Amino acid sequence: IIPVYNVEKYLNKCITSVVEQTYKNLEIIIVDDGSTDQTSIILENLKKLYKGSQIDIEIINQDNKGYSGARNTALSFIRGKYIIFLDADDILPQDTIEVMLDTAYEYDADILQGSWYTFTNEEKKEYRVKESGRKTGSQGYISGYPWGKLYKYSVLENFQFPDGYWFEDTPISFILAALPFKCISIDNIVYGYRLNSEGITSKAVYSEKSNILAANRNILVSGELI
Repeated sequence: IIPVYNVEKYLNKCITSVVEQTYKNLEIIIVDDGSTDQTSIILENLKKLYKGSQIDIEIINQDNKGYSGARNTALSFIRGKYIIFLDADDILPQDTIEVMLDTAYEYDADILQGSWYTFTNEEKKEYRVKESGRKTGSQGYISGYPWGKLYKYSVLENFQFPDGYWFEDTPISFILAALPFKCISIDNIVYGYRLNSEGITSKAVYSEKSNILAANRNILVSGELI
């Protein structure tokens, strides 16, 4: 699942990193969340480029609803057994999906957390998580981000990301980690996170949309979410 909004600068590298995965039996669901730049044109060109290949690219266009609204839309289109979230300015190392699926099958993991690196045009820094082979629930390491993880679809089919907030994924990660799911963490680098000065993380300190307590309150009062 890839939510996109005005990411013409990074979109080609992001999508290419998925198409060039060593594991090919994929469905890429891209939600264009009301982009106003060249994003929609780039997406259509990419879809034409890979038409007829083993990888299925599904593009959904909607009015701007934010990251949470885009992810929720994509979840309703899922046909596969496992889900990976990818932000449109980030990339996946070439063997990410193969490594994560192999491990998920080996341990029958509900949530698989991998290691990652951050990068800019000038530098790259790795962040390794400790492997937790057979631990479950809160004993397994789970970060507060949706990216860098593989989820069974059954874990997320009754969840919705709360609309209208940034970092809306963090409370959900905490809730999932506390439930009796089998959570596995691995040392393998599975995600490349771009340090983007124009992204949400850099701007969040100035916005009320990053109010985690408010987002958390949205989750707790909704009977459909917990």
